[in-house]
Amino acid sequence: MVDTGSSANVMYRTCFDRMGIGTEQLSLSLDPLYGFTDNAIVPVGRISLPLTIGDTDRHDTTLTDFLIVDCPSTYNIVLERPAINDLDLITSTRSLTVKFSTPSEVGCVQGE
Repeated sequence: MVDTGSSANVMYRTCFDRMGIGTEQLSLSLDPLYGFTDNAIVPVGRISLPLTIGDTDRHDTTLTDFLIVDCPSTYNIVLERPAINDLDLITSTRSLTVKFSTPSEVGCVQGE
């Protein structure tokens, strides 16, 4: 999910666990997050991972910091302003599309 209104990239614990990365790779993150539930959530930790958007011919990759949160969600990750800016994404909420520059041409990813 792309959310232009927040300032932290979030990965949900279920997604993190499926990636097979051990929790020993996480850095400590004690700052609470607000807006996911009625209460503040303290992240399980923080990790930097390469994030690739696009397909084989048109893609871009950046190293992205994710806060790992342990709460239910239908999403795997939420891309916030840091990743949106790093990837230079242009979002269209009306068409559920993001566009981005690649070395060869413009890439596009459309949501459901």
